[in-house]
Amino acid sequence: MEWTEDHDHSLCQEILALEPFKAKKGSIARGQIWDQIASNLNSLEIPRFKVTKRSVRERYTLLVEKLKKKLQEEKASGIETDMNDFEKALEETLEKEADAENTLATDKKRVDNAKAVEMRNRAMESMRTTQKRNQGDEDKDVENAL
Repeated sequence: MEWTEDHDHSLCQEILALEPFKAKKGSIARGQIWDQIASNLNSLEIPRFKVTKRSVRERYTLLVEKLKKKLQEEKASGIETDMNDFEKALEETLEKEADAENTLATDKKRVDNAKAVEMRNRAMESMRTTQKRNQGDEDKDVENAL
């Protein structure tokens, strides 16, 4: 399939609508979202699509790399160029993707910190406290078995 500007614009709209970057990178849920984007695009009459989830992901990656390069060149030269609607929408997807990655990283840090505190507390407790806690766990297991 030959990608045109209309195709790219439709792709960008679908990505903004379904937001595949909210799911963890490499997860099944994210793959399902990309699959949904591909099927939505294939169902369009104008412009006509014949894509797979892989081709959609690769096209999005290519467009993002081009936009990043353009933004980098603008920043280096100090001259701002006008962005068309498609580029603005693509930039919005980049911002949403960055926000989602930050959110996922923050959540992971929070969980890791909670685990670290629990491990630290267990390491610092005395042998007597550990025996009491283990005895309490055994009592709970016996109660749950009944």
